[in-house]
This record gives sequence, structure tokens and C-alpha cells, in this order.
Amino acid sequence: MAPLEFIGRYMPHWFDYAICDEAHQLANDTAQGNGLGTLAACVDPHCHTHWHAACGYADDVYNLLFRLEASVVSAK
Repeated sequence: MAPLEFIGRYMPHWFDYAICDEAHQLANDTAQGNGLGTLAACVDPHCHTHWHAACGYADDVYNLLFRLEASVVSAK
């Protein structure tokens, strides 16, 4: 079992915060992106990241925000 899968199943809300460097590279629909989504869901209340928009387009920022706060982005 992968470490993030273990955290997602057995340790939700165990950590106070997470720091994800270069999170813009993890925003797409990949295994790493799914891991970022799992980590963001397990951290209470937010996943704090250091990121920048890779290409400068709004859809790049949208994908990252969807990974980190899907309920907020989906509601709009």
C-alpha cells in the first residue's frame, strides 16, 4: 500500500497541515495528482502550498484549486 493511500484510509485529520512544493505539477489527472487530492482531503483545514501558474492560463489554476478544494470549486 502506498503511503498516501494509507494516510487517506487510516489517518484522516491526523496532520495539522501539509506543505506541497511545486504543487502546480500535480494538478492534472495523474496518480500524483490523485495523491495531492488525498493529502488535501486529510489535512485539517487546508493544504498549504507553494505554487505558481505554470503557463499563466486560468485553467491551470482551476485544476490546482479543484485538487485542493473540490467542494468550493464545484459549487460555482
